[in-house]
Formats: sequence, structure tokens, C-alpha cells
Amino acid sequence: VKCREGWAHSSCNGEFLKDAVNPLQSSVSTYMLIPTEKTWAFVSLVQPKKRANTKSGFWYSDISMVILKRKRGENEWMKESVSLNGYVRICTVEVFLDKDHEYYCIPFSLGNRASSFGISIYSASKVAIMKTVPNAECESMVLSSFCQIHRHLLQDERKIQFVVAPKCLLVVANGYRCLYFLAINASVDRFLSLRLHIKESQKGIVILAGSSGDTFDVPPRSQKILLVACGDGTSASSVINMEFTYQVDTHYAEHNFVQASSTPPGIGSA
Repeated sequence: VKCREGWAHSSCNGEFLKDAVNPLQSSVSTYMLIPTEKTWAFVSLVQPKKRANTKSGFWYSDISMVILKRKRGENEWMKESVSLNGYVRICTVEVFLDKDHEYYCIPFSLGNRASSFGISIYSASKVAIMKTVPNAECESMVLSSFCQIHRHLLQDERKIQFVVAPKCLLVVANGYRCLYFLAINASVDRFLSLRLHIKESQKGIVILAGSSGDTFDVPPRSQKILLVACGDGTSASSVINMEFTYQVDTHYAEHNFVQASSTPPGIGSA
């Protein structure tokens, strides 16, 4: 973290749950960030060093985060920052915080295992951290986070797009040391069924979410995260090379098809 001498520091402990149903609710707590004035800040999620855990078989988890903001008195949450990662010890984002806005940091992990981390903030002016537990407001934030992750991935300038059917795309987008596979179905009357195969026995590749060989159904006018893959952390390189194949089918939807949901069905669909 590139910060100057004399900057303020705040920190707080955190924990990921094992086998969380919704990855965006895998952290026991969310964290309210409270600036005292306008300030630049570096927000980091930090895991314990594996060198200090050589006898326990400890290994890093994948750690990611979404930071949401909204102006005080308003209801809509907007994206301040998103960081999507594979197995790394530390992930950091640089943000500009304004005391006239509310900010929440939502850490999450796709690995479905219990692990601990710390949230650390270095800032030009003091930024307090307040733990919050799941409540009705958190449901709104999870839904907003879910949408912002999709937008963040589709804005990736390095993404690769495959036209798999009329008005249908398979998108491979980059996180840091991880790849997200998304399917987009822009048709108004056809379901998209897509089977994705990751070549077996690829050294150093771990599937964090989804399963190779699964068939994913994407309704009309929707999109879905199919699979997330990352390096296993044994390589110093951040580059992931993998081979995959896909099979596609489409079929007409009923004319009276309506898609409605009050809560997000996990990290997958939008």
C-alpha cells in the first residue's frame, strides 16, 4: 500500500463462513466505513501469513470485496469499488471517501470454507470501521453488490466474447488470478442452455464456483455467472492459462414467460 507518513490507520477482524448459501453473504459481518472528512484511503483485506502456519496445513482463501456508497438520505446504493480475486493473501482498493456519503464494505469468498481475515484502512484522515450484522438493509446491499459485480465484469477491457447463438454470448472476464465465465441471453423468446467443460488435469487450476460439465440454463433477457476458476496459489505468476470447450442449445420460451425475483439467487444470475 502506497501511503504517506502520518496517515491514519484503522483495522478490524473478520471471518468467512463455511458453505455459505449465497457467496455475497459468506462474511459474518459487513463493514461500515465512516470518514470524518473527504479523504483518500486504501482499503485492504488481509489474511494471516501461511509462513506462520506451516504445521497446520493452512492455505489462503480467495478473497474479494465490493464497496458500495450512497448519499445520505437517499436509498439507492452505487458502486465505489470492486475487487475480484483468486487465492491471494491481500487485496486492496484505492477509494476517495466523502463524509456526505455512507459506505459499506462487503467481503466475500467463493471457496466455501471457514477462514479469518482482517480489514485494514490507511487514509489521509481518520476513517472509522463499524461491524454490522445481517439485517433488512443488508439484503438491499447484497442485491446491489450482485448487480455491480456483473457490471464490473462486463466492463473488463480484457474480456473475451464468444457468440454462441443469435443474441447470446459466452464472456470470459478477468479478476486478479481468476477468470469468470458468464452467459448472456439477450433474446426475448429463447432459453439458452450451455454446457461448459474445463479440460481436466490442468496443473494449478481450481474451480471456485460451478462445476465443469454442468449444463446452465439462462432465461431470455438475463445473464448468469456460470463458473469461476483460479490458480491454486502455487505459482508466482498472476497469469492463468486453461483450455475449455462448450456446447450450446436454444429453445423457445412460453409466450407468457415472466421473470421475477425479490432476492438474488446467489452470485449467478442477473
